[in-house]
Amino acid sequence: MVGIAEMRPVQRLNLALLVSRMSGSPAGTVVLRVHVDETGKVLRTSVLEGEATPRMDGAALGAMRKMKFAPFIENGRAIPVTVIVPLHFPALG
Repeated sequence: MVGIAEMRPVQRLNLALLVSRMSGSPAGTVVLRVHVDETGKVLRTSVLEGEATPRMDGAALGAMRKMKFAPFIENGRAIPVTVIVPLHFPALG
């Protein structure tokens, strides 16, 4: 497992769009487990911890599935990895 700080996104998460869909939601954090293949493609995502609402969980999962990363290199080769990604949602009125 690697932390999100060890990954290089090729396609960034559109947090503005994600947050705009959460109007009226309380603040919360969703921690995702993201399986990334050796090419940097997101294969699977799941909620590891969710103190947020099911709506936030779904938005976080959907947004993360659209992400693309540079391949993770270890000992000179690209390898598949599992990444832990915390997403923090502000309270919105």
